Amino acid sequence: MSKKLKILLLTTAIYTSLSTASFAAIGGGSSTVPTGQSPYKSFSESAVGAGLSVGVRFNLAEDVFTDSEDKDSKTKDHIFTEIEAFGNQFFSGEIKQNFGGRLNLGYEIKGIRIYGSGGYVSSSIDYQEAGNTKQSVNASAPFFGIGLGYDITKNIGIRLNSMFYNFDFTPKNSGYKSVEVDVSAVTLGLAVHF
Repeated sequence: MSKKLKILLLTTAIYTSLSTASFAAIGGGSSTVPTGQSPYKSFSESAVGAGLSVGVRFNLAEDVFTDSEDKDSKTKDHIFTEIEAFGNQFFSGEIKQNFGGRLNLGYEIKGIRIYGSGGYVSSSIDYQEAGNTKQSVNASAPFFGIGLGYDITKNIGIRLNSMFYNFDFTPKNSGYKSVEVDVSAVTLGLAVHF
């Protein structure tokens, strides 16, 4: 079995165990809205988790700040873009998991990548108000973020990603007409590119 395949299998096993072991619940608010107060609720949420992404990478420009004659040189730098599908499992904070698609644009030298990203994400949370039963909520929203990565091999890298987005939903059996959640999430994970 090749070294790359062993790393990929180990990462998949770790990600699956984190997914199974983690859970979250949002508590807060009251199920009734006192007279004179807003029928809308909002709160901020921070989450830390593990992620896995798969995508395609394209080099847009080479030798941006370097002038390397050898096309395989380690000192060659690039401006690149990536199109990825991703999934994240959170074990800190109130978001359970999210998945989606993103476009990264960044700069790479010596296997180190820094980039900005944007895309669309679907999040899964449990929401509960005092006196009400827990609700499972799925919501989607656009997001933006920044990331830092390092290429272990030509196709496999480790990533530290941040995401910022907000979404709203209408809770069941609640005095609130709408609940808005502002999310800041950080994930550490693997990326596989072709």
